[in-house]
Amino acid sequence: MWRNNKAQITLFIIIVIIVIIAVSLILYVNSETSRSSESNFDILSDVQPIKIYINSCLEKTTEDALQFISLQGGYYDVMDPKTDEIGISIPYHYFYGENYLPDKSLIENEFSNYVKNKLNLCLNNFENFRNAGFEFDIGDLSIKTTLGNKILVEINYPIKITKQDSVTSIENFYVRKDINFDRLYNFLLNFEKEHNKNPDYVPIGYLSLLAYKKDFVYDLTYMSDNSVMYSFLIYNLSKEDESLLFNFAAKYNWSEINPNKNIVAIEPIPSKTAYPDYEFKYQVNANKDLNVKFSDYSHLFKINENTGLINFTPQKEDEGTHFIMIRAFDNDGNEDTKIMELNIISENEPPNVENIKDAEINIGEVFNYIINASDPDKDTLFFYAESSLANFNLNPLTGDITFIPQEGQQGNYTITIIVIDTHVELTITNFNIEIK
Repeated sequence: MWRNNKAQITLFIIIVIIVIIAVSLILYVNSETSRSSESNFDILSDVQPIKIYINSCLEKTTEDALQFISLQGGYYDVMDPKTDEIGISIPYHYFYGENYLPDKSLIENEFSNYVKNKLNLCLNNFENFRNAGFEFDIGDLSIKTTLGNKILVEINYPIKITKQDSVTSIENFYVRKDINFDRLYNFLLNFEKEHNKNPDYVPIGYLSLLAYKKDFVYDLTYMSDNSVMYSFLIYNLSKEDESLLFNFAAKYNWSEINPNKNIVAIEPIPSKTAYPDYEFKYQVNANKDLNVKFSDYSHLFKINENTGLINFTPQKEDEGTHFIMIRAFDNDGNEDTKIMELNIISENEPPNVENIKDAEINIGEVFNYIINASDPDKDTLFFYAESSLANFNLNPLTGDITFIPQEGQQGNYTITIIVIDTHVELTITNFNIEIK
């Protein structure tokens, strides 16, 4: 849609891939995105779900940071000079002839600040793991972000995890995104160099030629008070053809840009929630009833150009938080832009676990059992057992139980089985063993 009609530029914020990882990400995390120090028990079994959970939250928060900081011109907390005219803070990279383009190290710090402030919201204090019997001693979080031909986010987060009599420590994690941030930043540097030649002019000719040669598109939003918002949509930032929207503003020594009093204004758009496989509708309204057209900057849907109606059905792969730019305009050159925050979420179901029959076992007899469990959302499952029998073994990845009673263990025992998925939903069931 974007490439076929660059005159009607459609911009979008990159997709937040998924709230909690599926099996493919688990495999990726195991091989690529985590490092940890272990002690006292096998981290690849008992606390593997916790590692996966931390890495999935880091993955999600990194995706969100890239989207949000690009939307706000390289900032998490936008510095002055800035404008809030479209409902979010947009920094002035150019302000009456002065350059305010942030250097890359500042953007890296802003990126780290976003991750530091948002990661714990995703982790939710490990609430469900605590409900499953884990205890946590959590240290201070520190983060380093490197933006280059790849994006690397490294965190040091000392966590001591206790489960019954076993203790382990995990500390270092990282996520690497194959997104070429340098390509975007070089566009900004080249634009700065060209813009400085004539600081009170919008370099439309240069932008058009650069966009054609370098495979990106741009949009200009003329705001009040002699300001223009620039929106760059950069294609092919990764092998997966990921694209990124980057906004910034410029303030010029002009007379009023838009003296027409019949200004188009979009009514405020509240944060909205949608669900995969369910129809979503929302009516965008503007204050001018005649000759107002609408466009969106999203790959998720196409707003009705004439009515402003959004109507689409999200898919599972669309899960995440999307900041979508909506534009209204008329034939006289009046226009307005608003940001719509759309959260697409799934209602995760806990695992289904088949009841385990009580058992009678003789001393020295081998007891083998495979827990029959499935997940409605097709998440990967992990298995835990709580028992006073020290030699009761449960494979946390397969649900296979192996137990050989020893002399002195005669009696009745209650075994608690906890099955947990990668969204940290859990199911608890009990069964009894009588040892003779």
